[in-house]
Amino acid sequence: RSYLKKKKEKLLAGLDIEESEIESLIQERIEARQAKDWDRSDAIRDRLLEINIILKDGPDGTSWEVKK
Repeated sequence: RSYLKKKKEKLLAGLDIEESEIESLIQERIEARQAKDWDRSDAIRDRLLEINIILKDGPDGTSWEVKK
């Protein structure tokens, strides 16, 4: 495994959420954005931010990181 993946796993260990749950919420957010349901999209982003997960939208899709 790469250094960055190990680092992400270590940071996640301190949170009360699994990586699969984060990925699922991101998928829900993508679907909400496609449906132009901005309130739902923002609510998902805000929910993740509350537990220190930062979403980054870019040309290659949405990525995330744990806020330090």
